[in-house]
Amino acid sequence: MTKNTVPTPSLMLTQIPDSDACVEDLIRFAQRFEACGEVVGLDAKAMNETNLARFTIDQLREWLAAEGCRWLTKTDCSEEAKKRMSCLVSVIRERLGQLDGASPEWLSEAIGKLPSDELVPKKTQGYNVYRTQKAHWLGWLNPAAGTGTYPRRSDDKTTARMVYNRIGEPKMLLWLISAAQVPPKLVAEARQAAEEDAALSSRCASIRKLVPWRIVADALFVTTGQGAPSDGCSH
Repeated sequence: MTKNTVPTPSLMLTQIPDSDACVEDLIRFAQRFEACGEVVGLDAKAMNETNLARFTIDQLREWLAAEGCRWLTKTDCSEEAKKRMSCLVSVIRERLGQLDGASPEWLSEAIGKLPSDELVPKKTQGYNVYRTQKAHWLGWLNPAAGTGTYPRRSDDKTTARMVYNRIGEPKMLLWLISAAQVPPKLVAEARQAAEEDAALSSRCASIRKLVPWRIVADALFVTTGQGAPSDGCSH
């Protein structure tokens, strides 16, 4: 990673140019992502037929980086290419806003769409009164469950990000990031971190350092379709 790149978990909305920004600003932003070939082979000219909600922010940034490279190498400096870059920047900005402002209810609905893990015997450590981690999450997010759930009021300003960052059970976090289809490499690293000989809170902190909210939330967004989709950009 170069000094100019900014990973998605650290990306600020103020660093994203407006969709009507000049080409130079669009390319400058495109270059703040370390391309790794995740969307190689994607037909950029078919963007108006592509549901961009199928791609994570990192994949959208990969696509944008590729567009920027084509422009800089004069492979494609057309008005259509500029429109594609503007579209991608707009979708990235919108997605970040959705994820950062997501509510606990959004998180609960998204988790409800995930396949459940296998049942375990009652009173298994790390499951509270539940027999799956999916049920554990849904119960904890339901104020009416009354089983050590997260308390909320009608005027509560707590976001889903804050909820994720308060979880103190590694098994809950590991199930969620795996079920949400976070990249396998990150899941494996998180599992290894959870095996450390440390307090539960420290293990949870290690997991979140590897898989911060934006990564798991974006994976949830794509995997469950939980959110207003961006259906591509017409030219």
